[in-house]
Amino acid sequence: MQISGLSHLPIKGPVTATPMTSGTANHVFHLQHESGEYVLKRFQFGQRFGLDRRQEVALQRQLADLDLAPEILHFDYERGLVLMPYYADGDLTTAQLDDNQRLRELAEVLARIHRVSVEMSPWSLKSRCSDYCEQLAEFDKKLAKQHRKTLQRFATLLNQACLHPVFCHHDVSFNHVLLAQPRRVIDWEYSGYGDRCFDLASATTINNLSDQQSKSLINAYDGVSGELVDPVRVADWQAFSVWLNQLWFALHRYLTKGEGNDEQGEATE
Repeated sequence: MQISGLSHLPIKGPVTATPMTSGTANHVFHLQHESGEYVLKRFQFGQRFGLDRRQEVALQRQLADLDLAPEILHFDYERGLVLMPYYADGDLTTAQLDDNQRLRELAEVLARIHRVSVEMSPWSLKSRCSDYCEQLAEFDKKLAKQHRKTLQRFATLLNQACLHPVFCHHDVSFNHVLLAQPRRVIDWEYSGYGDRCFDLASATTINNLSDQQSKSLINAYDGVSGELVDPVRVADWQAFSVWLNQLWFALHRYLTKGEGNDEQGEATE
């Protein structure tokens, strides 16, 4: 498969590129080369979603040093490309685990994330949601107005988001947890300091967990983290997380209609 920008990578010669399961903010490819196997990520829609790609890469380098994320082998900001090692063991989606084992693995990863301290610029969840609403209004004013009203109902919760902040991923799906030892996590673009209960709630929403599975995740997290999480607060954040996903995907649908990409220097020759 032909991908623009490959000639600018540090690997030279013939490369076989195969599309992987891409997220909504990135296109991801598996590269096979005589020197080894790699993952190439090409960013998209970063500016629209308030993402600082330079900070994201700097953050992932810190997390790689802590064995929490894949190493950054190459970063080309102008072309929106990141090269990382390829991990062949798969992720928690494909792991041969029963339900309780998979949820415990997820809880352990979340607890590890919440223990670390990293250097990064702070950002406001409330402001980012407001920005999403403003951008959505460019395409659908009525829908944006409805979302603004919903955002106002979460004002108290959002104002309390950083009372006891910990570092959070905010998007820990099963397929973001690689089965390498120790476990490594990918796609850190939405990470930041915030409420651990929101990170847990986001995980229940993203992974479509049932009520019983959500309780099992919280119980497992309590056990491995040594923290006693308030299930009522997690439930409040779950309601917010469900709404935020609706807002995010509403905006994303409009952005992808034209298949545009606002990344700085989208990958081109």
